[in-house]
Parts: sequence; structure tokens; C-alpha cells
Amino acid sequence: GRVLFRSIEKDNKDLRKEIVRDYVASRVKNPREGCVVLARTNLEVQSLNRMIREELKTNKLVQESTEAVATVHVQKKNEKRSFAIGDRIVFLRNNSTLGVKNGLMGEVTGLKKDARGEARILTIRDERKNKIEVDLFSYNRIGHAYAVTIHKSQGSTIDRVFVQASPTMDKESSYVAMSRQKLEAKLYVSLEDFGPEK
Repeated sequence: GRVLFRSIEKDNKDLRKEIVRDYVASRVKNPREGCVVLARTNLEVQSLNRMIREELKTNKLVQESTEAVATVHVQKKNEKRSFAIGDRIVFLRNNSTLGVKNGLMGEVTGLKKDARGEARILTIRDERKNKIEVDLFSYNRIGHAYAVTIHKSQGSTIDRVFVQASPTMDKESSYVAMSRQKLEAKLYVSLEDFGPEK
């Protein structure tokens, strides 16, 4: 795929807004394509996931009416996260029973709630087009996958990749980030991180 040097912004806030805008525009235009934002840290990934997910709900690509909260285990702790039909997710731990590997991505195509109204069973179509039924009571290592860390993306090939550049990216992580795409990779840089005074 081709690599584009997409954008230079003044600060990280503007940069994130631009990445979110481009990601959502790509999903609206090509809903069948896989696309992902790659960032260096878990903090950046969480912020981008929240922003993108809100925009996708506005654009009806995530079905807000089906949304339910679940307790999932991410980054060594339990957290409440909302899931809905249309959500893109990433599996965070290998599980041979489900046939999933850490880093495998998919899309929520069905959701059943428990008696308390929390998400209990997610039907997920993974990137290999397999249908997987996940009972969150027995496997809850799932996160949103609009943005993932560069490290987590290893082993995946995705149609379009949007990369938030970071001064902490070394040669290896830069190569990983810029070689995940089938069609296109776009690189985003902020002067806050890479300005002349740095």
C-alpha cells in the first residue's frame, strides 16, 4: 500500500481531532474496509478510542440503541466499557477455546444482555470473517479497537492505517506502524512533539 505524509498540526489536541475526522470519514466512505489508528501509548489510544467512538455513534456506524456496559479486563485492571453492535474490538489475550489470539480484531454483530442489563454475550465477526460467540463472564479480555498501540498491531494487516507519530518511536516501531496497511498508511505529526525547539 502507499504511505502518505498526511498532516502537521500545532499541538497534539488538534492532531487527534484531525486523525478522528479522517478515520470517521474513511469509515463512512468505505464501511467494509478495516481501518485503525496506531499510537504509541495506552493513554493516547484510550483518548482516541473515546473520541472516535462518539463520532461513529453520531454517524450511526455504532448502534447506540444496542449499547450496554460490561466489565472488561484491560491493562491489568477491570474497567467498565460500553459495547454496541458495530463496535470494533480487539482481543487482548490468547484463548484456544474461542480460537482467538492476542491482538486479533473484529466487529460486534450481536449483543445479548444479562438480567441487570449489562452486556453478557457478544457475537463478533473477526478479521478472518469467523463468527465468535464471547461470553464475557468467562472471557473479558476485550477492548475497543479504533485505536491500538503499535505493539498490539503486530501481526495484523489492515486496509487503512492512521499513525500518530511520537518522538519515542524507534526504528522498529516506526517500521511496524508503517507496514500494517494493505491500501494506505497516513502519518500525523504535531509540532508540540517535533517542533524546532525540541
